[in-house]
Amino acid sequence: MADDPRQILATSKDGKELSNAAVTLARSADQADQQALLGALTDSAFLLRLDTTQDYEGNPKRLRLRRVLDELARNKAPAAARTLVSLAGDKPFI
Repeated sequence: MADDPRQILATSKDGKELSNAAVTLARSADQADQQALLGALTDSAFLLRLDTTQDYEGNPKRLRLRRVLDELARNKAPAAARTLVSLAGDKPFI
């Protein structure tokens, strides 16, 4: 995996690599990391690179997105809380 998780979110097509990069950002307290994560999670094209349409129709426990959200929810930083709140009202994410 490359060093910059933000770059990975923007360019990778590998679901596992995307998931690992998104988890790294989800664990971060840095506002810029959270903004990058929010930008990805509100982009339907990114969500389909992370998990396929068939994945989203299946068992939610198997989604890569779930791992990202679990880590984001564990993060006690205010920036992470803002990311979660923003996601709650975002149509592509929902």
